[in-house]
Amino acid sequence: MENAWLIPLFPLVSFLFLLLFGKKLKEASAFVGILATLASLVYSILVLIERFSESTFKAEAVWLTIGNLELTAGFEVNQLNALMLVIVSLVSFLVHTYSKGYMHGDERFPVFYAYLGLFTFAMLGLVISPNLLQTYIFWELVGVGSFLLIGFYFYKESAKAAAKKAFIMTRIGDVGLLIG
Repeated sequence: MENAWLIPLFPLVSFLFLLLFGKKLKEASAFVGILATLASLVYSILVLIERFSESTFKAEAVWLTIGNLELTAGFEVNQLNALMLVIVSLVSFLVHTYSKGYMHGDERFPVFYAYLGLFTFAMLGLVISPNLLQTYIFWELVGVGSFLLIGFYFYKESAKAAAKKAFIMTRIGDVGLLIG
C-alpha cells in the first residue's frame, strides 16, 4: 500500500519515454502505453484487494512552509479511490488497446500515445490526491490532456473547435472547483 503512488507513475514514465523515443518506435509505441496501463491496472487491483480489509492509508510530506501554513504532497488510498484506481486503469487500458488499431497508419501515432499517457497519469493522480492543492494540479493536467487529445487532429477545423470548447469548459470547471 505504501507504494500506491507508483500507479500513476507508470503512465507518466510512458509519456516521457514516448516524448523522447516515440519517433524511433513508431507504432511499437503502443506497446509502451499498453504495458504502462496494464501495470497500473494490475497494481490497482492489488491495492483494491488490500483495501477490502484495511482502513485508509495516507502518506503526506511537507514540501513548503509559509509561516503557520504547511503545504503537503502525498497520496491517499481508501476503499472508494482504490476502486476508482481500478476503473480508471481498466478504461485507460482498454482505450490504449483499442487505439492501436484505430490509429494504425497515422504518422503521429507515438504522439497520440504520449498524450494518452499524460491523460492517464493525470486521472490516476487526481484519484489519489490527498488535498485540494494536488487535486487542483491534477485537475489542470486532466484539462491539458483533454485539450491535447481532442485537438490531436489540429489541422481539422472540427478538432480545433472542439479543443477550444473543451478548454473553455475546463476553465469553468476550474472556477467551480476553486469556489466549491
